[in-house]
Amino acid sequence: MIAGQEPEGFYLQLQGLYPDEFVAIRDGEVVAHAKTDGELSEAVRGLGIDRTGVTFMHVRSPKIICVYRIPAP
Repeated sequence: MIAGQEPEGFYLQLQGLYPDEFVAIRDGEVVAHAKTDGELSEAVRGLGIDRTGVTFMHVRSPKIICVYRIPAP
């Protein structure tokens, strides 16, 4: 992630680069990506890096729209 960049902008970049993939992010940089969470775990393990501070996430395709309904209090 570029310093000062909004998280939404970073996520949009991820959608453009890794749509419908799993990514591992460390210190604001993608260190690995794969089609499945198992493949991603193996890729990170293969890099031999400390998993502390690594965020694993699925990047939804930009073609998918999620609508959440929050009930009124």
